[in-house]
Amino acid sequence: MKKILLVQNFNTKFIKNTIYSNIDDTTVINTDVDNNLYKIYYRYNFTHIIFAAALLSTEIIQFISDFSESVKVFLYHDTFVDDAANILSDTNITHIVNDNYTNDKYNIININPYIINTNLFNKNRQSDIRNNCIIGFLDNYNFIPHNLNNYLYPKTKLPIKIFNAVNSPHHQNLGLVNDIEKSQLLKSNKYYLSLDYEKDYSIEAQACGAIIVGPDQLSDLNNVSYTDHPEIMDHKQFIIERILV
Repeated sequence: MKKILLVQNFNTKFIKNTIYSNIDDTTVINTDVDNNLYKIYYRYNFTHIIFAAALLSTEIIQFISDFSESVKVFLYHDTFVDDAANILSDTNITHIVNDNYTNDKYNIININPYIINTNLFNKNRQSDIRNNCIIGFLDNYNFIPHNLNNYLYPKTKLPIKIFNAVNSPHHQNLGLVNDIEKSQLLKSNKYYLSLDYEKDYSIEAQACGAIIVGPDQLSDLNNVSYTDHPEIMDHKQFIIERILV
């Protein structure tokens, strides 16, 4: 049977990796749901839905109360939200949690920290020639970190290119990129700037063949070499085995 997975729009890696998952016999739809959730449901008749706990609203709570017996409902927590879980404790939903959180009161799925979308992030590239640039994604930062500022122009002339630093005007901040564009950048450039190994795109960078470099290594790139990533879990397989069952 064809499955339809609706994913509430939310700027976090798990949600973005789900949006870009290509799964047989499954349609993945990403949208904002504010004030349109019931209309969206009757339009698409989705079989599964992932909400973001941080965006829980009265409309979503009512929808879950009305449809959690007929639609498989998941609540994704970037950081576990106890209030959201308590409000929905009497409903048939499953909580998706980033860390090794356990609580016997709730149905919980823990996410492997080394889960990536291998359809996007891989070494499939015709040419091994890479630009000698350092790519950094600042999705989770309101401003450029101080320890990185010390390596940007005019303090150095290192070929650093940063993206998704929304509130940080700087001529090395080159704007916004999505995950498809991130995969292309990681496959075509030599280095990836890692600021938080388990939370940023370090694993994805290694999967694409890029060399991981931390801010404290920027002053001596000659002593930095490629290291392989730890054992990973494919995001698509996670969705098939834990969400679409």
